[in-house]
Amino acid sequence: MDVPFWKKLTAALLFVGLLFVPYLIRLSESANLDAETAANRESSMERYGFYLENRADELGIRFTHQRSDLDPQLDHIEAQIASVGASVSITDVNMDGREDIYLTSSAIGTPNALFVQQPDGQF
Repeated sequence: MDVPFWKKLTAALLFVGLLFVPYLIRLSESANLDAETAANRESSMERYGFYLENRADELGIRFTHQRSDLDPQLDHIEAQIASVGASVSITDVNMDGREDIYLTSSAIGTPNALFVQQPDGQF
């Protein structure tokens, strides 16, 4: 039995339309997120006079803090002990007039990281 052309076309268009649904959902979520981000930025500016924005990936800063593994008997104060090893230092290590970033990790044997700022603002 031969299926009419209009039914094939309708099925094909429906299929293609369904393929675009995830894209449209993501686009809609992105627009909502942008509006929410702008509202949070304005609210922060009003309340505190500044706002923070995560631009680490964009600037080339990739670092994950590793927490230390402590004796289970210290579980009740683990957060306080772990916070002692984590730190950030902003300084001009090579005296080029640009601020560089030094990050430390808490776990024994894990590397710390020095990010030297380049003339273009990247690290």
